Amino acid sequence: IIQYLVQKEPPHKICPQLGICKKEDEADESFLCSVCTWVMEEIEKYITSNSTEQEIVKVVQGICKVLPSFLEDACKALIEEYGPQIIQYLVAQEPPHKICTQLGICKK
Repeated sequence: IIQYLVQKEPPHKICPQLGICKKEDEADESFLCSVCTWVMEEIEKYITSNSTEQEIVKVVQGICKVLPSFLEDACKALIEEYGPQIIQYLVAQEPPHKICTQLGICKK
């Protein structure tokens, strides 16, 4: 562990190398799933069952600005890649984790 720290390896790389947590790819997938689910939950806070598609589009486009700054880049990448699909699922009132699973970001 000390050798890794001296080499300034980030914790998310040290842990898998020691075999005490998920591999980096699994950790990345888990992180992306968590970010996706959280972003969808945040979007849901701003829309109602009566929201129009245009209102939902506006919320989706602006959601990254209201999230903590350390999530902003991941959020923007998510919205850029999946924006139209996210809007379609939100209009259909799909739950957050199901949206992320349907997008292929979460496994189950």
